[in-house]
Amino acid sequence: MRFLVVIAVMVAAVGAFPSNAGYVLPAGNIGYSGIVRTDGTIEAFPGDFSHDIVLIGPSGIVTKSGKNVQLDRNLHRTKRSAGFVRPEGSVGYSGIVRTDGTIEAFPGDFSFDIVLIGPSGIVTKSGKNVQLDRNLHRTKRSAGFVRPEGSVGYSGIVRTDGTIEAFPGDFSYDIVLIGPSGIVTKSGKNVQLDRNLHRV
Repeated sequence: MRFLVVIAVMVAAVGAFPSNAGYVLPAGNIGYSGIVRTDGTIEAFPGDFSHDIVLIGPSGIVTKSGKNVQLDRNLHRTKRSAGFVRPEGSVGYSGIVRTDGTIEAFPGDFSFDIVLIGPSGIVTKSGKNVQLDRNLHRTKRSAGFVRPEGSVGYSGIVRTDGTIEAFPGDFSYDIVLIGPSGIVTKSGKNVQLDRNLHRV
């Protein structure tokens, strides 16, 4: 009985919040008060964390302070990197929170496809990368290319051998062309790649 009361209180708390009140998924519910999973487990959030939340998405929670929570498909915490925080805002697996007041939530399929978050964007397994400008808004730059050996984008390289190479922000913003054999930059700091997408 006590278990049902706790669930009812948490579900009521989730329903009490406006538009971004949480998320209802087949695996359970995520709200500002915590997570209620269909496997019967409940995770309550401390008050300080609850008040820090600005965005709840299908793969986790983004906070003002960058203390994000990443969730797997069963709504349990994962050990993935939570992204990064910059003066312009924070980027995580669930979305982007900018200091200009705008929020961008990522769909679940995109969130679970992410393998690397860097200062200039997001690299995915499928090559559906997101390039970000200095204010953390999407840019219209080419996202790079995908080969059987992996994918190359403005944020870095994801290889099918399991290795990842993240590019620093200054290098990312310097890129003007990504081709099958390397990267060309405005400053001439080019990167040549071998057949396995490693630097030569």
